[in-house]
Amino acid sequence: MGVVLAGLIPARSQDILARASQYAERRLICGVHYRSDIVAGQQFGTVLALKLMQNRAFRSQMAKARAEILAAHADQQTVR
Repeated sequence: MGVVLAGLIPARSQDILARASQYAERRLICGVHYRSDIVAGQQFGTVLALKLMQNRAFRSQMAKARAEILAAHADQQTVR
């Protein structure tokens, strides 16, 4: 999800990816996952996101979502 969101708001991509990494790390701290689960999930998620972004229909939906984000100025809000 982080890779897709970063693709939607390229200007905030580093913030988004950092937050996704923090979220994954907290799942380790809480004992929900092992480190290998997190690494595998990040790798699989990245490959899946990149594959989806090659799909014409998905790119079309991303373009619509990007337009909505820009219209709402959400690309300029603080990521928590």
